[in-house]
Amino acid sequence: MIKANMYTDCIALILAFLLLFMIQILINYPHISLSFFYYKWISLKNIMVALFLFTAWTISLKIFGLYSDPSLLKKNSAYIDAAKLTIIATFVLLLFSNLFSINSITKFFIVNFWLLSFLLAYFFRKINNLIFKITRIKSVNTVQVLIIGTNDRAIAFADKINGTPEIGYSVVGFIDDPWANIEKLDKSKYPLLGRLNHLEKLLKNNIIDEVIICLPIKSYYEKINKLLNICEEQGVNVRLAANFFDLKIAQSSIDLLDNIPILTFHSTPIALFKLLIKRAIDIIVSFIIILVLLPFLPILAIIIKLDDSGPIFFSQERAGLNKRIFTLYKFRTMVVDAEKLKKSLAPQNEASGPVFKIKDDPRLTRLGKWLRKTSIDELPQFYNVLKGDMSLVGPRPPLVSELEKYEWKNIRRLSMKPGITCIWQISGRSNIPFHKWMEMDMEYIDNWSLLLDFKILLKTPAAIISGSGAA
Repeated sequence: MIKANMYTDCIALILAFLLLFMIQILINYPHISLSFFYYKWISLKNIMVALFLFTAWTISLKIFGLYSDPSLLKKNSAYIDAAKLTIIATFVLLLFSNLFSINSITKFFIVNFWLLSFLLAYFFRKINNLIFKITRIKSVNTVQVLIIGTNDRAIAFADKINGTPEIGYSVVGFIDDPWANIEKLDKSKYPLLGRLNHLEKLLKNNIIDEVIICLPIKSYYEKINKLLNICEEQGVNVRLAANFFDLKIAQSSIDLLDNIPILTFHSTPIALFKLLIKRAIDIIVSFIIILVLLPFLPILAIIIKLDDSGPIFFSQERAGLNKRIFTLYKFRTMVVDAEKLKKSLAPQNEASGPVFKIKDDPRLTRLGKWLRKTSIDELPQFYNVLKGDMSLVGPRPPLVSELEKYEWKNIRRLSMKPGITCIWQISGRSNIPFHKWMEMDMEYIDNWSLLLDFKILLKTPAAIISGSGAA
């Protein structure tokens, strides 16, 4: 499947490039002759550039992991893969057009190349998926899997494979040593082919493409090591089921550190490509907003000064990603000695948990009340976003003093970069109790996607205009 995608992706990119190239020539030279075309465009330089471009495409796509081994039960998305493929290829083409000063590759060419290559790549991948699914369901060229272990997780794993025939895996059977609950396997539809010491014989006499080990690591460490050596000697691939810990949130992935396989359990988003897009959006949007605000800053600064003499900006230390301390910026909305007055106002705190909120805070200036109500006081935080301390969307960064009072479970909200807006901001802000606020942040982290960010950003202006929960 991976090889098929590699071939069709290359065909899609080359077809898109050649078709657009020919269309552009026909538009510019409607009466061109074959000899003129050969003389003008089929040159050694152009052939070398084309080969160089094709090589750069292939290397770039492999570097970004588009052809890495997919998860056993993962259903690939042709739409997302085609988008990744064509974005990378278009970026490489853009670099080449500037590097080699290729005048024929215009902005019009670049945009249309991305669109056409995306459509072709998506079409080819859907065809590949369809062919792959049909052949697998008909048990053509299936991967024969032997499962080592007969516990509940092993049987559940086999049921999962059996329930998704399109992935092309077929369970040959199980092997395990006798134990108290091995009779559970008798109630299933899978055969017990022998004991652990029969593995060598089974591999020798049967068609087995892969072995899945579902044994308890702690009590079977030495035996697992021996089983791995047997499979290694036979050249049989081995997968180790990583669900041997009872984790409720974290998911696992395999990485390589200097050729050492590392099993990683992650409870935050690790989709690097999507996170790169998120960061790119942060930079572009924050930069544009800062440019738009620049003409109005002097006016706002004068108004703040006239309303209450003192600094224009208010800076405060906040806890960011994984408790990194950074300086958050706001337009000043309170009197100069507001922090000193906080202790005397503690009995009037209306917020639950470690946060401090008063609806009619006496420390607010006249202008400050309006700035808070409209959230204009938070506009300088786009500078924090541009710097990389914050994101447009993410859990709000707490004060360092508040973090010290957090319950253990709530600290996980700092496992993702803090933001200007999040689910809490569009759901009522200060009207929401602290524990519910924390639950909303966890919900955001556990279900994060670019689409979720987009939805939150779309709903934020309406929440600001309504002024609901602003304090």
